[in-house]
Amino acid sequence: MEKHQKELFYLISREGSPLTKEILCANLWCIFRSPGEEIPWYFFHESGKGVYFNLIEETEFDWEMAEEGKLTMESEGSAITFEGRHYREIFVGLFHFELQKTLLLFDSEGAKEQMRVFSN
Repeated sequence: MEKHQKELFYLISREGSPLTKEILCANLWCIFRSPGEEIPWYFFHESGKGVYFNLIEETEFDWEMAEEGKLTMESEGSAITFEGRHYREIFVGLFHFELQKTLLLFDSEGAKEQMRVFSN
């Protein structure tokens, strides 16, 4: 699965488009993990409120998109800003290059597409 994560990272970073608020709010975004593993998820409401479910509990956060692709999430007084990119509105990459942190997400409705693309 690590190979697939690297492929997805390069696909989104190379061929992705800047993330928009409309795309972010349109879906439940699942964290890209190994097949068979339970999947944590993020939900972004257009009001600027969000929920992260880590399989044990839900954590609420505030978010804003300052400019196209720049996403800031804040929870419990701590904030982090990512550069967001999407690929065909199915995959999202949230990149923080200084911290070398990346979240690879996929549209929950696109789960079948994820398996089709990466099982070949």
